[in-house]
Amino acid sequence: MPFVLLSVLQFAASFAANHAVHFVDFTVKVVFKASKLLPTMAVSTLVGNTRAFSLEEYAAAALLCSGTALFSQGSAKEGHGSASSADAGSSVWIGAALLAFAVLVEGATSNGQQLMLHKVSADALMLRMNALGAVGGFAGLVLAGDLGQLLAFSQDQPTTLPLLVGAGFSLATSVACYVRLLREVGSVFATIVSTLRKSVTVLLSFVLFPGKAFTPIRALGLAVVLAGVLLAERSGSRARGKKAPPSTPPQGCRTLARWALAPTSGPRAGVAAGAECYEV
Repeated sequence: MPFVLLSVLQFAASFAANHAVHFVDFTVKVVFKASKLLPTMAVSTLVGNTRAFSLEEYAAAALLCSGTALFSQGSAKEGHGSASSADAGSSVWIGAALLAFAVLVEGATSNGQQLMLHKVSADALMLRMNALGAVGGFAGLVLAGDLGQLLAFSQDQPTTLPLLVGAGFSLATSVACYVRLLREVGSVFATIVSTLRKSVTVLLSFVLFPGKAFTPIRALGLAVVLAGVLLAERSGSRARGKKAPPSTPPQGCRTLARWALAPTSGPRAGVAAGAECYEV
């Protein structure tokens, strides 16, 4: 049952994000999707997947999201929706609400997957969720009447099916790596990697398809991403420095017991030093 719920949530988030471009430009979708890291951090703390994050860490995440959105929006295409209609104002709000829903649900889904990894293996989680997604996607094609169009298009364009199979294997590899990131380092770091993936994709497109314009907005986006990475590293170094126990006995003390053993009672209870000492 949990796998069905997670699959339904994942499908709902994807549907909402894709349907939102009928009401807002694709650039708006890019900005919302790039900000997925922030709700993921908040949900992760609420469900106990990780510790509470500092304001500095949230600031670093905001820089990463903003920089990714700036760098990626240059590659966005205009949406084809109701933006030119008389009720364009209300349509924008509908699109924004769909994107906000998608971002929040994706943050909750990744944390739910991390919780499930305490009970099942990474391979089992990936197989069950994607099997359910495949069944749901095929049922959607049939119910929408698009299966015949897909088959007809595949006959007209023989390269369609090989390209779909190749994309499927690539996505399977990507999902396998993502699920293992969830298991090893948690939903927040996995979402950071997923957020930065967009910038790496655009950067790679400049290498594979030369001649594209590197605009000032993209340069600014890269600078903001770099600032976010540096701030995150600084914050992480501070956190590690606070947790790290001293590597040598305190000056003026002689170790009487094992150094790794921390005292559990008395005036020095909870001290990370872990040495029984007396004055010399």
